[in-house]
Amino acid sequence: MIIELSFCLCHKTNCIRFNPVIIKIIIVLLLLFILFNLFRALFIMVSGKTGGRPMSHFLGRRVLFSVVVLIFVIAALKLGFITANSSLINATAHIQI
Repeated sequence: MIIELSFCLCHKTNCIRFNPVIIKIIIVLLLLFILFNLFRALFIMVSGKTGGRPMSHFLGRRVLFSVVVLIFVIAALKLGFITANSSLINATAHIQI
């Protein structure tokens, strides 16, 4: 079943397989890491501990990984590894008279 869901980029001898499920798992793990850094910054802000890394370090890391996730999702969509949901704008409207 996993082989059927895989996409393949092939050059005569080399074949790299990308599984959409694995790509989605990577995105979810990156989002969880972003939340983890956000809560670490919150803990530092609330506790007021100045020892160790500053709060801005974790907030900066959160922003960096947010950009990485955004670029990763856009690249996966453009390369066809994942598909977006269809738009509701193109749906036909039913008007009741």
